[in-house]
Amino acid sequence: MQERGVIPEPAQERAIPTVEAVLDATIQMLEDGGETAVRLDEVLRVSGISRGSLYHHFGSREGLIEAARLAQFTRSVNEDIGVVRQAILDSPSKDALRKRLRLITEAVGSIERKHQRLFRISILASAYGRPTLERALGDEQKLVTEQISDLVSQSQERGWVRTDINPRAVASFIQAYSLGRVLVDIDPDRASDEDWFTVVSVAVEHLLFGN
Repeated sequence: MQERGVIPEPAQERAIPTVEAVLDATIQMLEDGGETAVRLDEVLRVSGISRGSLYHHFGSREGLIEAARLAQFTRSVNEDIGVVRQAILDSPSKDALRKRLRLITEAVGSIERKHQRLFRISILASAYGRPTLERALGDEQKLVTEQISDLVSQSQERGWVRTDINPRAVASFIQAYSLGRVLVDIDPDRASDEDWFTVVSVAVEHLLFGN
């Protein structure tokens, strides 16, 4: 069987719900018990897909898991990008953007999102030894960084963000401190949320606005 390892693009539109149903079922199993919990018979039962159709779209169990991991990552980052995009595009002024970025920092770094941060780390770790998945995640990450970079560029064009910094580097920094919060999460003597948010806000304020 071919190890596809990426989300398949059905040639026929009617097959899209089938692919989504299989991915949803597999993702749920991954979230509940990790990769060992993914059993093809259960995927078939839950999704209602035939075994032949599953192999046609995903190639193998390994291909299915890789596709599900990529779908997990894509859905997770797209949700975060949507929040950042709305904050930047809907801000009527520079001051409004400052305030919204502070709220985003607090929301993204909240303890309630600890599970999601750890989950995203586990997805990235799952690419170790899987070159197909690693390349697919890399391609997806490239798109994410480009989207955030474009938003930073738009803010620079508005005159709200300093122009002596590279938008792509800013995009990478934003993602780095957001995901890096996981190191704070696992520290038993970690700084308080208020102190963490203050430090990040000071860094972001200086980086973007220069003061």
